[in-house]
Amino acid sequence: MRTNQVTSSDFGHDLRVSVHGGLTGIVLPQVDHPDAVRVADREITAWERRHGLPLGAVALLPVAESALGVRNLFDILSASERVRVAAFPGAAGGDLCASLGVTGTADGQELLYARSKVLLDARAAGVQVILDSVWVDLDDLAGLREDSVRSRRLGYTGRFAIHPRQLDILHAVFTATRGEIADARALLAAYHDARRNGHGAIRHHGRLVDAAMAETARRVLATADRSGDSGD
Repeated sequence: MRTNQVTSSDFGHDLRVSVHGGLTGIVLPQVDHPDAVRVADREITAWERRHGLPLGAVALLPVAESALGVRNLFDILSASERVRVAAFPGAAGGDLCASLGVTGTADGQELLYARSKVLLDARAAGVQVILDSVWVDLDDLAGLREDSVRSRRLGYTGRFAIHPRQLDILHAVFTATRGEIADARALLAAYHDARRNGHGAIRHHGRLVDAAMAETARRVLATADRSGDSGD
């Protein structure tokens, strides 16, 4: 569920009608400071107690939609253990573009720094699910695919969709292929064998493999597990 801003007089009403059994997460818009996340955390906790819900069950996705918010993003994402998802609000012509004063282009170069900073801050804060912005040109599916490939290469794990036509493309781009899953399994198996034999780095299919590459392979498999695609 997406609420009004934490500073809005409607925020308390939003929580009152939404924090019940079955709610898994809340999107907080227009977050510029970590205090907004802390306030939301306290108020959600109060409603969870009132309704006898498990404390911490409702996740938070705070969205920094201004230059100040992106500047403060690491602190925002670190402000509560409820924050389990991060997002880049880089829709062409959206709030962040307006805040930065940029003109959106197809290749998104004008937003590359902000897009990369969101990813870096999310990883540094320990957030593993990192979603890219919506693609607003509903008729440009080729552009969506191309931009989503760039997004995945940057490290994003998924993307918001605003139309059913976009779902097949996003699933295809952000889901590991059977070949990628098989390669990750083989790499980890070879790496673990080497570790058991006292080696910290190995040669695998002509490439040097060390702990960092093993971690990347683990991430591929973890993402596949979450999506229910084991590659079998």
